[in-house]
Amino acid sequence: MRDSYFKFISERLSTLATHIELNGQLNLLDSHIHSENFYLHFFNLLFGYNLKPTRQNEEAIDLIDDVNKIVIQVSSQNTKQKVETALSKDILKDYPDYRFKFICISKDASKLWKITYQNPHHIVFNPKEDIYDIATILRKILPLPVEAMKQIYEFINSELGSGLPGSNPLFEEKLDHNSTNIIDLVKKIIGQAMCGWKGYDNWANPRGGTEEQYIWDRHVRLYNSSDFNADGLSSVDGINKIRDLLHCPSSSVRLVGLSGIGKTRLLQALFDERIGERPLSKTQIVYCDIGYNPDPAPCNMAERLVVLKKPVILAVDNCPPDLHKRLTSICSAKDSMVSLITIEYDVQDDQPEETEVFRLEAASTELIEKVIQGRFSHISQVDGRTIAEFSGGNARIAIALAGRVHNGDSLAALNNEELFLRLFEQRHEKNPLLLKAGEV
Repeated sequence: MRDSYFKFISERLSTLATHIELNGQLNLLDSHIHSENFYLHFFNLLFGYNLKPTRQNEEAIDLIDDVNKIVIQVSSQNTKQKVETALSKDILKDYPDYRFKFICISKDASKLWKITYQNPHHIVFNPKEDIYDIATILRKILPLPVEAMKQIYEFINSELGSGLPGSNPLFEEKLDHNSTNIIDLVKKIIGQAMCGWKGYDNWANPRGGTEEQYIWDRHVRLYNSSDFNADGLSSVDGINKIRDLLHCPSSSVRLVGLSGIGKTRLLQALFDERIGERPLSKTQIVYCDIGYNPDPAPCNMAERLVVLKKPVILAVDNCPPDLHKRLTSICSAKDSMVSLITIEYDVQDDQPEETEVFRLEAASTELIEKVIQGRFSHISQVDGRTIAEFSGGNARIAIALAGRVHNGDSLAALNNEELFLRLFEQRHEKNPLLLKAGEV
């Protein structure tokens, strides 16, 4: 039972810290006020203190124990300036024989232990003993007898919730996000300022939406540029390989290939349980396309997701190399649970650090035929073959050309130049600017 008690305590305190950190970024102070009350009772139980709240808005002091002569500041910040600002307040002159303690309730405070602080009122204060963070508190709990640990477990269970349906403690609604789409949680935190970010959706815009079957064949389409000795992979084998990598927290994958050959469609397939093995969770994806100017910017979003300390897959489409490197640096940070995948048409040989790079090749003629026949039932098998051969394995070109074919049309007698002109016809009229761009 000791291990179960400690695991529960650790998870709940860490989740509370994450919640306070996220709300602190938005200047939402309710969680901070609630956490002061929580730590008052928690420290009374853990250390045998007799803490009580001070007068509202008392500078430098949030909690006080007149029996043990202790004053405590509860803070979500972990800076030297924050500690020294508290130590400098004149209110401390009224407590010459008291000990000052600083509790960092949402961040790692270990860097503060070795600093020398200005202490103008000479209140008793030893940084190594009097600065606490979550890790410090857990180290105090770990060696406790099982009965004492059980008391702490029961207290935290009553205050922060069991995570069981029907329970309604103080933080339960706010802390239990295990069954919620991560994108909904992020939207709730960021609010109206967020745009251009999506959860699992029809990113590649196939006509059948997310329910449209992913069409694949056994031809080699994917090459892992990180393994020069590896043979190429079929679509399904490549999907399984990329899934295995993204199931690992703080991993980084880059999918490159020419425009129009199906990179975004393959990304969408990673979450499709009808294909391959171990599909990625549709509740854990946060996606954006750089072409739509997402806000917040991808690096800002990545930092927010890392702070969540929850399994997240961050996908960034049309992501240039420099941005990929910055995102990899953020997502691979210590204790990060964010897996990164970026997509780009850039097929240069540059190998980003800490990244598995997959190059997607053009589809086979047979596969393109299947795509055309699946989407355009009025196109004959002969014309479908003609379009597939002309497209060179590029699904976007094939679909665009098929969209110019009307009932009763036939492409069999057209040569490549005539097919090219047909591709750039707009509502039966030639568009000179579009045609010139295509020729380039």
